[in-house]
Amino acid sequence: MVHEMNRLGMIVDLSHTAASTMHDVLEGSKAKSWNGSRAPVVFSHSCAYALCPHPRNVPDDVLHLVKARNSLVMVTFSPDFVSCRNSEGGNKNGLPERYDANLTISQVVRHMRYIGDLIWYEHMGIGSDFDGMPATPQGLEDVAKYPDLVAEMPR
Repeated sequence: MVHEMNRLGMIVDLSHTAASTMHDVLEGSKAKSWNGSRAPVVFSHSCAYALCPHPRNVPDDVLHLVKARNSLVMVTFSPDFVSCRNSEGGNKNGLPERYDANLTISQVVRHMRYIGDLIWYEHMGIGSDFDGMPATPQGLEDVAKYPDLVAEMPR
């Protein structure tokens, strides 16, 4: 499927995939005689797992593969991916608990800076995900706040 998407010029989006899928697409598998995607991929709305250990966020080892494949992680504003913490057992779905006290524009910028500092800023973008979020980070209520997000970056 990924090679056919590459052939057609489609962009492969790895947001909402498991880390094992991220690895398969970005680095391939010798056991499967598969070299992974032939083209760069995108995470259209994900954050850094190191800052919020949600399984849909991107772990550091995968971030390094993103850089190696000249790919892109677009940071989301979705609350569960921006601000969470591991707790005993997590929530009812076994996922980390959302931590609303830290659901701010500054926390989104922490994700952006973390990814940019780790694999460089040419591999980081803004993915927002305004279409259907249950809440927004404080200071990022709508697209009119994008200038505030950019202004927060150097702080």
